[in-house]
Amino acid sequence: MRCSEEKAKRIIAGATAAGVVLLVFLLAVMIYQFVRIGVMNSRKKTLQEEIATLQRQIDEEEESLEYYSSEFYQMQLARQYGCTVPNGDRA
Repeated sequence: MRCSEEKAKRIIAGATAAGVVLLVFLLAVMIYQFVRIGVMNSRKKTLQEEIATLQRQIDEEEESLEYYSSEFYQMQLARQYGCTVPNGDRA
């Protein structure tokens, strides 16, 4: 009987050690994941701010494009360079 009691104690000790190792491993994975989530959230916020900035730039440049593409600006530029319209008048 003594042998089987000793064997049972060794099995329990081994199972306990395996359980502790498993818990430590899972805890390490959880900590890594939480850190990774924090980093990704920070990156997401930075990218969203950058997207907003770039969108504002796009909107401003579209306004400039509309102005420089307008007939008014084209005629003003033509006058500045001394161009004339087909009927002989200055632009």
